[in-house]
Order: sequence, then C-alpha cells, then structure tokens
Amino acid sequence: MHWWGKSLTLTKDFFWIVICSPLVAVYLVAKSCRKGIQWAMTKYDETFVQPPRKLLKEDEISNRRLERRARNAVKALPSVRPRALTLNSKGVMDMDNPGTISPPANKKNLRDTGHAKEPAVSPREETVQQITTDQVGACDFYSLPYEIRQIIWRYTLGGHHIHIVKRKGRLGNVYCAANDPMSPDHRDLCTQSRDNHGFYIPTSWPQDARPLSLITSCRQIYSETIDILYSLNMFSFSFEELGNLEIFLDNLLPHRRKQISAIHITISLIEHRIYPSRAFSRPWEKPHNATGVTWWKSCIALRSLPSLRSLTISPAFTFNNQSCQLEPEVRANLDSINKIPIQGRFSVTIPWPERAENRAWIASDNVLPQNPNFKIIRHIAPRNDVELLAFFLPFNVQCLHCRSYTIIRKTTKGLVESVVYRASADFLQRPPNCSVRVPDPVTSYYWTFHTYCGGWLEFQYDWEDKKWSVTQGAREISDEEAATHLTKCGDLYPEMESQHEKLNGLQVRLDPVMRAYCAQSGTTLDTPTKEMFYQNVGWTRKLDVAQ
Repeated sequence: MHWWGKSLTLTKDFFWIVICSPLVAVYLVAKSCRKGIQWAMTKYDETFVQPPRKLLKEDEISNRRLERRARNAVKALPSVRPRALTLNSKGVMDMDNPGTISPPANKKNLRDTGHAKEPAVSPREETVQQITTDQVGACDFYSLPYEIRQIIWRYTLGGHHIHIVKRKGRLGNVYCAANDPMSPDHRDLCTQSRDNHGFYIPTSWPQDARPLSLITSCRQIYSETIDILYSLNMFSFSFEELGNLEIFLDNLLPHRRKQISAIHITISLIEHRIYPSRAFSRPWEKPHNATGVTWWKSCIALRSLPSLRSLTISPAFTFNNQSCQLEPEVRANLDSINKIPIQGRFSVTIPWPERAENRAWIASDNVLPQNPNFKIIRHIAPRNDVELLAFFLPFNVQCLHCRSYTIIRKTTKGLVESVVYRASADFLQRPPNCSVRVPDPVTSYYWTFHTYCGGWLEFQYDWEDKKWSVTQGAREISDEEAATHLTKCGDLYPEMESQHEKLNGLQVRLDPVMRAYCAQSGTTLDTPTKEMFYQNVGWTRKLDVAQ
C-alpha cells in the first residue's frame, strides 16, 4: 500500500512536469523574441523614422558658448593707430601748413600721439606713407575763416546726447532724439532694437542723426572736428551695459580721453529688477543689474577723466515704481559714486521722498553719504507699475525704423507695456494698510515693437484732451496716405482678421484705477484703447466686449 501511494505521487509529479515544461519553454522563447522584436523596432525607428540627434555634451556646449562670447566681444584697438587721421602728430589743425604731417620725433611720442604705426610682432619701426590732398582751394567752405568754420562745426556736431551701445565685435553709437533724454520717466526706445544675444541692431530711426559720417568724410574735416566730438557732446551709458563705459574709455587714445567733458549714466540702485510678464519680455534681457565689480571699475574709470565737468547719474526706468528696501546695496553704490572727483556739475537723482516713512521705498536718506560731493535731485514718478495689456493701433502709422516705407495699419492687434501717470504722487506715500484716493490719470504711455523690423514704438494718450499721439519710432499718417500705399503695395501686407475675431478672448478694464490680474495679463483692454477701437471700426454703440 505504501509502495502504491508513492508510485501514485511520482506519477502526478511526472504528469505536471510533462504538461508544464512545454509551457515554460514557450514562455521563455516568447520573452526572448519580445526583447528581440523591441530591439529591432527601436533600431528601425532610430534609423528611418526618427534619426537620433547628435546632442552636444554639457562641456562642449559650454566651450561653444565661451567661444561665441569671445568672438562677439569688443575687439580692443591698438594704443598706436596704424595710420594718422589728423593732419599733424598733435591731433590739431596746423594753420601754417595744413597739408603736411609732422612725423613723431621719438619712440615715446608714438604712444602719446597714436599717429604712427608700431607693429605688434616685430620691434622694427615702420613708416606709413600717406597722401594728403589740399582741399582749401577745391571747396568754397574752406574759404571761410577758421573761427567761422569752428562755430559751424560746434553748432552741427556739438550738444548731442550719444548712447554708447554694444554691437558684435565693437561698440556702436546712437544719437538720441528725445527732448529730455536724462529724464527718469523717459525710456530710450532708440537703443532697444536688439538681436537674441543682446547686440544692438541699427535701424533708420532716429533720422538725420549721423554726424560721424560727416566727421569721417575727409581728413581735413576730421582734423577740425574731432575735438568737438569728445568735448562738446554727452556720452550716455545704460546700467544694463555698464561695462561699455570701461571698454569705451580703454579704446580711446589718451589725449582723446582727456577731452571728454560730460557723461550720463542710468543705473539701478538695487541689484534686482522685476520685469513684467515674460510673454512680452525680450529674450536678451536678464533680470539683474551690473555686478558690483563692474560698477567699481566704472567709478575708477570716471576718476581718470581730468576734463570731466558734468556727470549726471539718474535711476533707470523700472517696471515697478516702488520696491522692497535694500539699504545696504543702495548705500554701497552711493558711497562709490561719492568718491568720483568732479570739478563741475555733479548730480544724482534718487527715487524716494525726503521723508520716506514706510517700507515701500527702496531706501531712505539714511543711506546718503554724510558729506555728499554731488547734488541730490529727488524724482518721485507719479505712476503705477508697468503692466502688460492687449492693444489695438489707434491710427495708421509709418514705421521710422524700417529701411523702406512701411506702414502699420490701424486696429492692428498686439501687446503693449503700459503705465499710467497721475496728477500727483501722494498715493505712493500712503502709510501701509491705509486707503488713499488715487489721483485722476493724466497720461498713459504704451510701448510696443514692430515685429517686422524689431523697432520699438511709443504711443501716448492724454486723458484730459482724450487724444492719442505717437511720440517715438513712428509718425502718424492719414487714412488717404495709407490707402494710397496699400493700393500700390497691398500684396506685401498680410490680410487682417475680422474686427469681431480680434476681440475673442479679451475683456475690458472699465475702471482706469484697477489693474489687470496676472492671469489676465495680455488679455485686458483699457478704456482708451477700447473706445478708439470702436471708433475706428465704425461701431456706434459702446458695447462691452463680454457682450
């Protein structure tokens, strides 16, 4: 009986082994085939469907970034220029013999004058043969006395506000067209045309402001006007590119650097700058100010200008009118400014009131030096913070940035950075948790850019006169002029969507005191824009967009 039970157990085990063995074998084969099929399909997709991208490693990306930065950096000019531009070695006009070049007397003069070529590789001195043509008898202008010509040159080439900007491999200049370019309320849109790497892209605006072309037209004019360029103009540097100041001064010849008499710098007294919605921000902008090292080097460079008679430092236009207090940073910046020796006019504009009692301001008078060497100018902008709004062009304009005649049609839809200036700044000085009546709006500013050329435009709305105007980057044109141009070149412009479709997804902010919430940023119209849009499309009833 025991033997029979044991035999029965062995029979059952053998039965299950016979049944399960093929199943296990099939499972193992299927699993192996599945991995093989997946591998084959992956290789097929990588080879034919979606070829693999040869992604760069982090080290190679970093090296390429450094190479591009070095390639686009401003190239230093030699301290000894390869050829003379002025008509003698001293850089001034030789009235007795204007057609000759006086050679430098010794090796020491080479670096001081900068008008003979000194090879960088070979120590052998090399003479530059230059041809000078006497133009005194060929041009009627030179029949005028030298003193009269100097008066004309000063009137033509002096008194300009020149922005120094960074271009690929060199520095550039922009002659500002603003009536008051040093006002803290002014935004320099003439320097805002940039590429994705932050380099300035020249446009056709401002117009009729190319004095450098006149200076470099011939050596006779250059010799008579080069001193005026440096001594009678104000050079402006933005806080976003404060390093340009040191580069600009290092690339000047010593005797040219000594002629600079006026400099304007826009700075941010704090390290941080808050931008509006990133949906409208420029890709080249970075939300930080110049580092302390850059500012320290700039202050040292300013001390090396013996003829500097006017230094104006004003706060940069910020998107937030008020900010949190950062008194240590502000105090350090003001202490560095106070150490700059200036014999003439030296003024610094600060953006807080004399008695800043609440914590809404960035600092108070406690951060000012005890014995300031500069004149303190207080400027409290009576405005709200900048916000992002939807916008319709109020009238037809011609873009002055474009090389050819190009218009932007009215009711064109876009985005703007907008700010409202009010009758007074009392609402900014209210204590915390205190309700103060906000003054009535006076002027609204709208900033946008033309996507075709990248040039920036500024529109204004006068709340009292209820009138629109364009103040920077474009000029208003009539409907007849726009229609005539579209008749000739209408095929160059895209077809505009219907007026009803333009309003999809937008809402109207009826109260000018209210602000658009972050979730509504870029989808809200203010009252002036809505009213002008209704007038342009011919709608007689002031319907709400929501209706």
